[in-house]
Amino acid sequence: MAAVSSLSWKGERLVLGDIEGNLHIWDLKGKLSKSVPTHRGLIKKVRFGPGRGNQLLFVQYNDGIDLWDAVSIGQLYSMRTGRDTPLVDVDWVTSDKPVIISTAGSLCLMDPNLKRNTSPMNVLDYDTPFFSPHAMSAKAALSLRTCLQHQPWNQHYTLDSLEDVDENTGLVDKLVEASTVTLPRDMKAFFPKAPLGTAQRCLLAARLFGDEWEVSFWEVALFYLMKARLRQKIASKADSPQGTATCAAAQDVISPDSRATTKISSSRPGQHVEYTFRLAAESASLDLMLVATEQPTPEECISLGVDARNSPASTLLSASERDYGMVLLSNLPDHVPACILLDTKHDLVCETSFYHSYELYRLAVHDAKRSTYEQTRQCAVNHILMGQTDHAVQMLLETEPENDQYLIDCLRACLAASIRSSGASQSTIKLVATNFIANERLDEGVRLLCLIRKGLDACRYLQTYSHWNQSAWLAKVSLSEDDHQEVIGRFADHLASPSVNNKFQSVLLHLSLGGFQRVVDLLLNMQHSDIAACFIESCLEFGVLPANKDMGALADSVFTEYGKYLHSLSMTKAAQHYCSIAGAKGRQLASWISQHD
Repeated sequence: MAAVSSLSWKGERLVLGDIEGNLHIWDLKGKLSKSVPTHRGLIKKVRFGPGRGNQLLFVQYNDGIDLWDAVSIGQLYSMRTGRDTPLVDVDWVTSDKPVIISTAGSLCLMDPNLKRNTSPMNVLDYDTPFFSPHAMSAKAALSLRTCLQHQPWNQHYTLDSLEDVDENTGLVDKLVEASTVTLPRDMKAFFPKAPLGTAQRCLLAARLFGDEWEVSFWEVALFYLMKARLRQKIASKADSPQGTATCAAAQDVISPDSRATTKISSSRPGQHVEYTFRLAAESASLDLMLVATEQPTPEECISLGVDARNSPASTLLSASERDYGMVLLSNLPDHVPACILLDTKHDLVCETSFYHSYELYRLAVHDAKRSTYEQTRQCAVNHILMGQTDHAVQMLLETEPENDQYLIDCLRACLAASIRSSGASQSTIKLVATNFIANERLDEGVRLLCLIRKGLDACRYLQTYSHWNQSAWLAKVSLSEDDHQEVIGRFADHLASPSVNNKFQSVLLHLSLGGFQRVVDLLLNMQHSDIAACFIESCLEFGVLPANKDMGALADSVFTEYGKYLHSLSMTKAAQHYCSIAGAKGRQLASWISQHD
């Protein structure tokens, strides 16, 4: 008997399948066995049907299944799917009806004779059309999502027809057409004129397709793209007495077909010039969203989802950014937020000043609800870490005399109240903190460093001892912008390392730091060339893409891989467009596509 590849046991019978396609049926009660060749190759799975006394048995191969009777040891029915569409899995639904899943993307319920089965959803007739990307074939759904996200290969963005998807492949079938027709009317009208360009369309498409990974990415990306553009506008306003600024995308944008320069040049091939200038023209509409405004009104705060009385909205941006803040959009569909802000679910990725205010709010809630000594002590520790020394002293002095920690808390309160930011006391306290950390009392050492405003040193020690999350939290709530970026940057690199391999969270953290080039690099390494290409286009539209040779080479690689992806979806026109702007390798791929299509 060859190596066993599967087995099934029911009652008095044990059935084994081997890699050579032989069935071995053992009668355990009668102590008999029989081997039967199937001549079908590797047996992937055998399984008895459910139900008492049911001796039906299916045998799964790469190219189909057989139904056997384990009592008579005979084959009853057989079905072949062909080696081009191998089966993924088979199981029983009822005592005589198996269900199969194939690589064609269909789940089929078979009849007992294996002659009839349900059909894939993309070939069915529907009385009422509906929008459901998951009811389409994988290839058609990905093509539809690509067309929803962007269409730079067309003269104008449109959803009226999907002629750019190769009709010869059958992807533009009635279900794809029904999907565009059954889009919500306001959403279908919004896609072509999305004021935030490609990034906003990608976010809406991700929500339509239920892709949580991309929803999180584009929410974060859109916020920090807007913030980076806003800072550019502030800088331009500072340089111009009249407060006017030229379109940032028309200045120093990276040209995808160039490694040596970042200026748009009239000597470029016509397609390249049209591409870059069209992005610049689209970004000009973004200027309309950035106008000089006063502090947010209560009505605006309601639209932003914040409480005007506590004014945490004032912490979302710096003072200069609030003076030159974002105007709230009007006349948008209900499903589009008036202003794109990050939800607290993003945690460490949220804007630093907002995160600090939110943590203070949480600490105030814990303070109001504390009822035990341990809760009070933890609140005091958090106040120290966040620089709220007066509150910490007050809580430490609340310790009851009967408590074993009364004397220690009193000494802690005296220390916290008497610390000065300079002088001999600071050196002494730093020495004591270092000794604590060296003797495995990390928490105490970190608190002492925070008391003397050495939060950066505290974060470095936490990272050295692999307390990465705690160091990131401390950096967000206590450090300046430059120091915070150093700590979070190291944390992001740690997450992307092979030992952790949490590149998605690393991408989000680099987005929060404005490291857009590093984001593209990580996305390409994660084989998400589609997201990387859309993100590069979004950066071009906002005018915030780094202008250097490395970014040019990286863009070439991204567009080349994206061209391969589009070609795999049979979107030939789109693939040739990206290959033509992807440098030498892209042009080689475009030539290969032209020869083989």
